[in-house]
Amino acid sequence: MNLDETKIKRKPAEIAAFEAEENCEEYKGFEGREREARNIFCHNGFCYELIPEYGKFPAGFDYTMYSGGYCDADDNLYLFSRDTDRPIVVLDAEGRYVRDFGKRAF
Repeated sequence: MNLDETKIKRKPAEIAAFEAEENCEEYKGFEGREREARNIFCHNGFCYELIPEYGKFPAGFDYTMYSGGYCDADDNLYLFSRDTDRPIVVLDAEGRYVRDFGKRAF
C-alpha cells in the first residue's frame, strides 16, 4: 500500500498526524521514554495509573509478569501470576510485600 492509498482511508485529522509522525524524530523514541510516559486507565468514573517500579519485594524474588490483581477492603493488592512458587503475592497499600501463597496449588 502506498502513502496515497493510506491517506484515502484515513480521516483528515489522522492524515495530519500520520504526516507529522513521518517527519518527527521524537516519534521514533528516546532512551528512557517508558519511564517518562504515563499509562492511565479510566473506567466507570475511576482512573488508575500504572507505576512501573511499584512494589517493594524481598531479596530473592525473580521478576515475573502479573496477569491480574485485586484490592481488598484494606487496600491490600493481590497480584496473580503463573509463577508456580508464588502464584499470589500480597502487597500493602504502600506497595510493600506482605506475603505470598498458593505454592504448587495451581
